[in-house]
Amino acid sequence: MARRDHLTGLYNRRGFEEELERELANARRFERSGALLMLDFDGFKAVNDTLGHRAGDEMLSGIARMLEEQLRRNDILGRLGGDEFAIVLTETSREHARTVVGSLEKAFASEAQHGQHVHTTASIGFVMFDGELGVEDLLGQADEAMYAQKRAAQV
Repeated sequence: MARRDHLTGLYNRRGFEEELERELANARRFERSGALLMLDFDGFKAVNDTLGHRAGDEMLSGIARMLEEQLRRNDILGRLGGDEFAIVLTETSREHARTVVGSLEKAFASEAQHGQHVHTTASIGFVMFDGELGVEDLLGQADEAMYAQKRAAQV
């Protein structure tokens, strides 16, 4: 079975979950912590609706490249589907995770696509892990944190 997303070349959901499971096992074994970030793009549907699906695909590919540039080599990046991405920050602290989230938010806020400014921001939630939770529980908590950020931005 494929482990890579055909559009971005990143891990797909299956590949990402396998890598996350491996990182959780390492966190338990070596008593280290990490962070799981969930990203969802606010306003992405408008890109497809106004500029077309090809433009949306190009935007997703550009976002994937930008994310890769922002992260460390040992971090794990995946496209879970649609406009939803996930990142594992390996061997990291809460402070570093907050710094990464801030850097990503700034990068998304200033991103221009197709010669136009397409107002697409990212809602980013994160949770810390030490290997005690399983993949599904951790993904659920990160998803909840992302939606909490999305709701807070709407207020």
